[in-house]
Amino acid sequence: MTKSEIFVKAHKIAKEIIESVGDYMIAMSFALKQVYKEYADSFIDPNYNQIRLIQSKLIRSGKYSISDIFMNAEDGVREIAHKAGAYYGFNVYAKLLHGREKIAKVFISEKLWDEAC
Repeated sequence: MTKSEIFVKAHKIAKEIIESVGDYMIAMSFALKQVYKEYADSFIDPNYNQIRLIQSKLIRSGKYSISDIFMNAEDGVREIAHKAGAYYGFNVYAKLLHGREKIAKVFISEKLWDEAC
């Protein structure tokens, strides 16, 4: 979810609750907290084998170096799609040592993902 999408969703919520709150800035504050919480809760906690699957997929793509993948200060995985019987889709967030964030989309077959569980 991009910042733009977060704010669009928050504005919709704020417009719905403004009458009960009375002030748009307060309503927007509540709405942003709710959207960010929903966003944070959408991250999954993959096991070691699932992380290795994602890492190998990123390295094979040629867009990311081994140091980009393995030397991260912080990373996160968020499921964005699941087509039953076919694949899972994930957004991968990596805060690299030099401060940049790279975001990649990774699709892994359902069979491989389930075997990694």
